[in-house]
Amino acid sequence: MERAKRETKRVDKHLLPVENFYDKKSGKAPESVVLPYANIDLIFNHKNIWANLQNPDPAHVYFHIHNEQQWLPLITDINITHPIV
Repeated sequence: MERAKRETKRVDKHLLPVENFYDKKSGKAPESVVLPYANIDLIFNHKNIWANLQNPDPAHVYFHIHNEQQWLPLITDINITHPIV
């Protein structure tokens, strides 16, 4: 949990706010969700790559990337910076 506390203090938290899919017009969750992906195994941004450790079905993925029981960060050295940043 130390890592999670440290990450919440970062300016670029890069947590995805979507927990559930819903219809913007009605505000209700759809009965079924059709997504363009069969599996989500990896996600990435300009600072890290995370391996999915949970159910790979996109409709059941939680995007709490700082929860290491759900997402495994593949770059763990905080001293490594991206050359563009």
